[in-house]
Amino acid sequence: KNDAFLYIKDNDGNPYSPSWIIFNLNSSYRITDKVKVTLGIDNLLDKRYRPYSSGITAPGRNIHVAFHANI
Repeated sequence: KNDAFLYIKDNDGNPYSPSWIIFNLNSSYRITDKVKVTLGIDNLLDKRYRPYSSGITAPGRNIHVAFHANI
């Protein structure tokens, strides 16, 4: 079985996973004592990367908003 296409190879021909870094940003704001809104951005710089030994590329930038209410 030839899995060479799944990996990047170093100068010696050994497969490796290149390093990467992602930045996430999360914030919340309390509107009232019972209502809060949360905003988050995952992979802020929209970096394309693949977690080590994964055959699937990680998702790009993801933005999420949530409203929380205590009743």
